[in-house]
Amino acid sequence: MQKNHLAAAVAGAILTLSAAANAAVVDVGSDKTLTYDVSSTVADSHNVTSGKLTLDAGGNDLTFTSASKENYAALDARSSFVVQNGNVDIRAGTLTFESANATTNNPGNPAGESHFSAWLNGNAALTIEVDKLHVGTAEQGGDRAFQMKNSGNSLTIRANEIVSYQGDGFINAQGKVGETANVVSIGSAQHRVGRFESHTSWGDQDYGVAILQANEGSSVSLFAKDVVLDGSHHAQGGVIGSGSFGSVLIDADTVRIDGNICGTYGKTEYAGKTLKLAVKANELNMTGDVNVGSQSSEHSKFERDTVVDIEVAKNAVIDGDINVVNDATAWAKSNTNNNVVNLSFNGTGKITGTINVNRKAALTRDAAGTNTVNLGGSADMSASSGKFAVSGGSTVNFGGTGLWTVNEWSGTNGNLGVDQSVTVELNTAVTAASTELKSGTANFVLNEGGALTTENLASSNASVRLNAVGDTPALTVSNLTGSLGVVASGHVNDGFADANAALKAMQAAVNVTASEDGAELQLSAEEGAASNGWTAEKNEDGSWTVKDKGNRKLDAFASVSTLSALQWRHEMNDLAKRMGELRDNPGATGAWVRLYGSEMEYGRQNVTAKNTSVQVGADRQ
Repeated sequence: MQKNHLAAAVAGAILTLSAAANAAVVDVGSDKTLTYDVSSTVADSHNVTSGKLTLDAGGNDLTFTSASKENYAALDARSSFVVQNGNVDIRAGTLTFESANATTNNPGNPAGESHFSAWLNGNAALTIEVDKLHVGTAEQGGDRAFQMKNSGNSLTIRANEIVSYQGDGFINAQGKVGETANVVSIGSAQHRVGRFESHTSWGDQDYGVAILQANEGSSVSLFAKDVVLDGSHHAQGGVIGSGSFGSVLIDADTVRIDGNICGTYGKTEYAGKTLKLAVKANELNMTGDVNVGSQSSEHSKFERDTVVDIEVAKNAVIDGDINVVNDATAWAKSNTNNNVVNLSFNGTGKITGTINVNRKAALTRDAAGTNTVNLGGSADMSASSGKFAVSGGSTVNFGGTGLWTVNEWSGTNGNLGVDQSVTVELNTAVTAASTELKSGTANFVLNEGGALTTENLASSNASVRLNAVGDTPALTVSNLTGSLGVVASGHVNDGFADANAALKAMQAAVNVTASEDGAELQLSAEEGAASNGWTAEKNEDGSWTVKDKGNRKLDAFASVSTLSALQWRHEMNDLAKRMGELRDNPGATGAWVRLYGSEMEYGRQNVTAKNTSVQVGADRQ
């Protein structure tokens, strides 16, 4: 270790450290400042029990060697810093925490589970202000990074670059329920980290502790320009998560994730508490699953609510599944869990896997909780697989203004919701316990092969569009509430000789068994290339009356054709007048000018032909 050059402490005390052959534990009980005027390596462990310790390397590099984690072994924490009831400030060019253990890629051999870059043990504050922060390396990255225990801790990191290779958690913020929550801030909305890159080195199937993990009400926020998270694909593992409750926020320009978002880990009861995991980005590229819910397994059996929010402004790709699956068959208390995944994709978006939403309820307790997936944004999501598995009273809601397609659907007792501005196209048969349509336009579309069978359908003046009519019903409703319109596309309408034949086919395609008082079913067809549009009203005796709505395209064509004839008449008018002038004055000689015009209308399309003509000539016998 190079000699440490000391600056005056805040309280006026002076601490002098000399180079030593063996590293030691530096006990700090009052305000101290250590300065480094050259790049330095430190092998000492620091135990801060009160006061403030400042390590100031200015623009110089500062490295804490693996030996700095070997001296302080209390709390089962071999750490470069153990802070309790005190503060530590570190300023440097590049700050490095070396790892004492090699990368294993084996979750069964976590050699560095008791080695940490820093341990905050209650009422402790650690502030790191550097150009670059490096933790471990790809080859030597088996240790953990920053650990919090007890309550009232804060960790603040300001850096242009953060690159970490750690066993599992870069941040593991644990606390005490009911006491001051622990807070982790990496960058800020005003001063973002340029690049944050973190890799799990204990293997792809590691579980329990995510790269960014918030427990017992703690909060972790990361603001950066570019984020790379390389973590676990275990069913109870991932890159962000919790073992209890709290919040993790990633707010970045670009986010690349290789691993899961984990809302499935935990073995505790926190009734009424919520875990919230949020990703907000301009671009997201994720290879992994979004997992939410108590799985009734050894590592996933808990009582809490879980909310996952993913909002992408431009381009989003999730190469994996969305799993909101709560299994309370082995532990009844999980019945009360409310699990929600909110996805808002704008620009372009794609989900390659299946959206699974399912509740398995215990027989000994009412299933009071809910499982919900809300799909929103303005993106065209038709490039997605369009696979859904919805059962156990779970719900999928389509909202926003984008386009979604359903190509595969399994489950018969789930719920379906379609908002007023989104477009949802069914290319397969869908069976749901209940369906709610809020659309005022025909944006719920049944294509060829698409059909909806639902026990209850609540419609707020919604409209279902039929792009195909086959031998089997396209829409089957046992009980209708509200006003529902079903409209055949112009292509379908053109397939029939007249409106009566089209109405008969639609009556066979729409099967509504019963309706609530005041419910209304309306059938209609759009105008086609050759067929007129029409609407049908049901009479009190059960018969239907068809009202012709005409065909604007054909009317416009007729109007334009007639106007062409009138235009010819306008031109011929000039010839007729000129011939009359010649007959009236056959011997005239000289120049002449004529100015004339016309305005002609025909039909109901508000098309007007206006003409102004100027003619100039000369006559000579």
